[in-house]
Amino acid sequence: ETILTAAKSITRADGGTLQSVRVGFRGKELAAIEIRDAFGQTSLLRFGKMATNQPIAASHFQFAIPPGADVIEQ
Repeated sequence: ETILTAAKSITRADGGTLQSVRVGFRGKELAAIEIRDAFGQTSLLRFGKMATNQPIAASHFQFAIPPGADVIEQ
């Protein structure tokens, strides 16, 4: 599996939890994200069979106001 384009972000602040994040693309599609934490551990997330702009039924989304939350109407 070849990722053609990649971008890398490096943390410059001391005490941060992330050391670096790399994002890889295959063409215009997201293919992978590699996260290296401050302990040197690496997590690799690979994406395949992506389907973009697919219709999603409104019933998949539900919002319940958490107890104690203030609701501001405009």
